[in-house]
Formats: sequence, C-alpha cells, structure tokens
Amino acid sequence: MRPDPRDLLLALACVVEALVEGQLLHEPLLLEQTVAIAMSLGLVLRRVAPGLGLLPCIVGFPLLGMAGQQPFLCGVAAFMILLYSVGAHHAVVAATAWLVVAEFAMIRGELAMSRDVLERGVFADIVFVQVFLLPPWFAGRALRGRRRRIAELEALAEELRREREARARLSAERERSHIAREMHDVLAHTIGVITIQASAGERLADRDPTAAGATFRAIRETGSEALSELRRTLGLVRNGSEPGLAPQPGLRELDALAARARTAGLEVNLHLDERAGDAPRGAQLAAYRIVQEAVTNTLRHAGARQLDIAVLADADQLRIDVRDDGHGCARPADGGHGLVGMRERAALYDGWVEAGPVDGTGFAVRAALRLHT
Repeated sequence: MRPDPRDLLLALACVVEALVEGQLLHEPLLLEQTVAIAMSLGLVLRRVAPGLGLLPCIVGFPLLGMAGQQPFLCGVAAFMILLYSVGAHHAVVAATAWLVVAEFAMIRGELAMSRDVLERGVFADIVFVQVFLLPPWFAGRALRGRRRRIAELEALAEELRREREARARLSAERERSHIAREMHDVLAHTIGVITIQASAGERLADRDPTAAGATFRAIRETGSEALSELRRTLGLVRNGSEPGLAPQPGLRELDALAARARTAGLEVNLHLDERAGDAPRGAQLAAYRIVQEAVTNTLRHAGARQLDIAVLADADQLRIDVRDDGHGCARPADGGHGLVGMRERAALYDGWVEAGPVDGTGFAVRAALRLHT
C-alpha cells in the first residue's frame, strides 16, 4: 500500500517544525534535531505500517535520555499520533505489544533524562509517561472498535437487503405462477365459448344467414378478447400443476364475497357499476382478487365495523376502492405478499395499487386497471 497523501503532508509539517525549532535554539543540537526529524518521518507509515513508523520514536527517546537532551515538540506529537495509529490499525495483541515496547522506551528515556530521579521517585516518572502514552492508544482502540461495529452493521444490513429482495422475487414468482394458472382457465373458458359459437354458426349458415353472421361476429369479439388476455400473460411461467375445473370468479361474485364478510360481522356496502360486468374476464378476475385481498386484510387486521366496496367502470378502466373504519394499521396479509400480489395483478393491465391509512382512522386500498392497451 502507498502512504496516504495526508500523512505525507503531516510528516512534512513536523519536519519543518523540527527545522524551525532547531534554528530557534541558542545552541544547535544536532542529535535532538536529527531524532525529531526521524520521528516525524515515521508519520508517513502511520496508516500502512504504524508499528514500523513507531520505531524511530522507540529508538530515539532512549538516545535523547542518555545524551541528557529533551525531545522536540514535533517528536512528542509524532510519538502520540503513532501510538494512536497503532491502536486504531493493529489487532489487540500486536497493538498491546507495541504499547509495551513504547512504554519501556519512553520510561527508559525519561529516567535517563531525570537528574533528580531519587528525589522525585521512579513512580512519578512512570505516571508522567502514562499521560502521553495511554490516552492516544485507547483512543485508537475505541476508533477501531467503532469501525468494526459499523462494518458489522453494514454487512448485516446488506444481508437483510439481499434476503428481502430474494423474498420479494420469490413472492412475485409465486404470484405470477398463480396468475398464469388463473388466466389459463380464463382462456380455456373463452376458447370453449368460441368453439360452441362456431358450431352454432356452422349449423345456421344455410338456414339463417343473419343469425349466423351475428354468431360469427360474437366469435370475432370473443377471440379478440382471448388474444388480448394471451398477450398480457405471455411470459408468465406456470408451475405445472393442473388447473381446477371450477370457473374463476368475476365481479358478479363480489355479492357472495360481501355476504361472507357480513357473516363475519362486518357491515358491508357494495357498489358495483353495471358496466363493470362488460369488462374482459381477465380484468374482472384481477379486480375480484384485489377486492378479495383487501377484504381479507380488513377481517384479519383492521378491527373494523364497516367496509365500503366500490367498483366503477368506464370505457378505459376499472377503478376499485375498498376502505374500512378500523384503526388504520391494517397490513397486507402474508408479511406484505398480499400487496405484492395486488400490484402484480394490476401490472398485467398497466394499472396501479395504493394502500394505506386514511384520515387517521381506517384503511383504504385503491386500484385502477386499464381495459384497452
């Protein structure tokens, strides 16, 4: 690794300080200035190899003590900065080892420099050394621990994000498979109707050409509807299980759905636009499932007494509005998969779904499905 440019600038600043401090002394001290410059240059390695950067300080302090000289200010600052870097960038064993070596070197230099060791006592020198060594080392250890915790939290957050995305993909795939099976039944029903109408048209072709023409027009409309549904479902993958023989529900079955909700104790107000019954069967199925999911959420989570269901239609789209008077904290069933399913169904018809609390009380699900694309 290359030294950090910031460390190069820091080392250069300390070298300049050593040169200036040496010029300000009345008697030039070559050893003191040389040691200060060597300590300052150790700062270049404070991020890439802080232990090696600390070596000039470990050697320099005892040399100054034996020569009876005091270290320059920049040398003391470099020593403390490098101890901080040792604590921040080394594992606990290596950092502790470097601290012990630094303690020995500085105590040795301090004892050698102290002319009145016997008067002050060795203990006073040891305490004095700790003031310079321990605070930066512990500060570095604290920073290393904080960085480790941040890295662990970031890794955990990334793992949770990947897991959440995987669950969402799995839920979407299951929902697409379910939609594909239902749309298969819709298409099977439509093609069956076409076959019956074609047989009737064939029988009427000679006896009643007018009726036969109406039959063939109905075949054309039904085929167009089936083709539209097939285009929407193209690309969805089925899971291979056989579809049920029962017809898939449409908007006319909302009356039965509302009746079941009333049996569960809800006061249900259902408004179904008459034109909604003319929507394609696939769109009716999607709308029915969206309403069904919303009603299920209300029964399970909302604690509501009243439920209002409205399905409106015009030439271009179906609009769905389901709202209750519960506590406003209803959530889609299956940990959010219900909302995923509703959005998948709406997306088949270039539509959208919105769900959330309204007016502080109650929960609403709103959706729109385009009928012509």
